[in-house]
Amino acid sequence: MKINEAEKLLTQQSLQFIGVKRNRLVSETYPSLPEPVISNFSLAGMVTEPTATITLQFGYGSTVTSEKR
Repeated sequence: MKINEAEKLLTQQSLQFIGVKRNRLVSETYPSLPEPVISNFSLAGMVTEPTATITLQFGYGSTVTSEKR
């Protein structure tokens, strides 16, 4: 990691994956707690319907600032 990248990680709050928007068709997601999104992000879980829509929530602290379907 470059020095300026490390400095940014240490001095600025990073974007976090906060969770999956409540959906009865989605269960057992991992990560299940807020997780910093630094360069890559992976999510695992189970759905009961193959066409289920999953909405991921991102933000800072516990505040959701964006959602991605």
